[in-house]
Amino acid sequence: DEDTILPIGKEFSTSNIFLLEDGKLSDEGEICVSGTGLALGYYNDPEKTAKAFENIVFEEKGFNGRIYHTGDFGKRLKDGNYVCVSRKDAQIKHMGHRIELGDIEAMAGALDYIKDCACLFDKDDEKIILFSECDSINRKQLRKDLSEKLPKYMMPHEYIFMDKLLHNRNGKIDRTGLLEYRKTVK
Repeated sequence: DEDTILPIGKEFSTSNIFLLEDGKLSDEGEICVSGTGLALGYYNDPEKTAKAFENIVFEEKGFNGRIYHTGDFGKRLKDGNYVCVSRKDAQIKHMGHRIELGDIEAMAGALDYIKDCACLFDKDDEKIILFSECDSINRKQLRKDLSEKLPKYMMPHEYIFMDKLLHNRNGKIDRTGLLEYRKTVK
């Protein structure tokens, strides 16, 4: 099924996976890992290492050791498999709701007339912005189609249509560049 999220697997006997929400163990949260194969850190980058690696104690799990914060959010399924739901930087809290920007992108990207899209959150303006490449520019139709798929609190506040979305040298969407571009078209 197209809507099925594929599992990323289970933990090995020599590793642990923890889901953390605001630094506490949770059923759904940031995926953190530990184990015998855990790296010591990022090569020659103590600042990045300090952000991603942490010594921590989870008394309820009998764990005292070093973990790596992956930046991925996930949950554990009943069969013990884990699924990745989104990236940490793609999840926001807005109007009291936790919103996965990737969910908005997926709904917009599934529309026939959208070639490519990116959904971003401007923290300063507190707005959800949808950037899109599409065959025809029709904000009204896009809003109508998305409103049939998304709850009201997830609806973008702003729509920016582009001939071609900005990409970085690795071919990924340049999200920082898109926010900068938005400033020029405001």
